[in-house]
This record gives sequence, structure tokens and C-alpha cells, in this order.
Amino acid sequence: MATTKSEPPIKRQKQLLLVNRFGAPSELQIKAFYEAIVRMIAEDLQPLSIVENEGLKNMVKLLDSRYKIHSRRALDRTIIPNMYTNFRNKVQTLLNDTSYIAITTDIWTSINTDSFKTMTAHFFPKGQSKLKTVVLCTKKLKHSHTGAHLAEIMTSELNSWGSLDKVVAIFTDGGSNIKSAG
Repeated sequence: MATTKSEPPIKRQKQLLLVNRFGAPSELQIKAFYEAIVRMIAEDLQPLSIVENEGLKNMVKLLDSRYKIHSRRALDRTIIPNMYTNFRNKVQTLLNDTSYIAITTDIWTSINTDSFKTMTAHFFPKGQSKLKTVVLCTKKLKHSHTGAHLAEIMTSELNSWGSLDKVVAIFTDGGSNIKSAG
């Protein structure tokens, strides 16, 4: 019995049977597969590089050998931008249909000592009684954290969502720079 270095013949035969039995995944199944990977990365706060880890590749191969994980570059160039556009459009629709928005904002520092500002919107969608919370942005702060600069970022971002005139409250941690931005 001849064996290959990478896989024993029985295992290879089972994988071939899976493809023969179920066929190649459809375009829709492939799209759903990659979107699930991106959602896992976002929800579990994983780096994009996880798709290059052998453990994940082996698990996917074991679960369904018809799928192959693309590189992080492929995810970053096509799948993530498409998902972002779809998600942003859904959030935009929700924001368009609400009258009042409360904002929470904070400045935080990454492990690499880069500073970021995150803004989150809280609102009740039209006809609903359940509070909805969405992150509007996380921006890297390239300049000093003056109140004027922070106010400029907040105004610009809220204008990009068409929501500046709907803001009824802004909540912060009370830092002096962010207080002067409000």
C-alpha cells in the first residue's frame, strides 16, 4: 500500500468523497464562510493574522475540506470593505430613522502607545423601545489632544453620519481636554 508523506490514503479518500458527495461550495456558501471568519475576528477581537495560523487552517480543513482560508490581505482588500459598507449602510438607516442620539466618547491608548478616540451612539430606533448602541468611529489621534481638535473630530464624524443635529447629550470620562471639546 503506497502512502504519501502528507496524508494517508484513507484520509485523502474520505476528503475526496466529501467533495464528490456534496460538490464544490456555491458562491453564496463561500461568501458566507468568509463573512463568518471576519465576524469571528471582529467579535472575538482577534488579529487578521489569525487566518494564517495553522491551527485555524487545520480546524477548517477538518470541518469541511472544501473550504480554504484566504490570506489576511485578501480579507482586508475585498471582504472586510464590502462588509463594512453593508454594515455602515444599515447603521445609517437606523440613524436616519431616529430623532435623538446620545454620544459616549473616550480617548484610550493602545499597547503601542498610540492614542485613539472612540465615539459610540446610543438611541432608540423609530418604533422600538430597545436601546441600540453602535460604534460610530475609532480614530487615531495624530495631533495634540486639545479640546478644539477633539471637538473638530467629533463634529466631522457626526456630520459624516448626518447626525450632528440629533445629538442631545455627550458623555465622557470627564477629562479636561474632552470637557472643553463639548
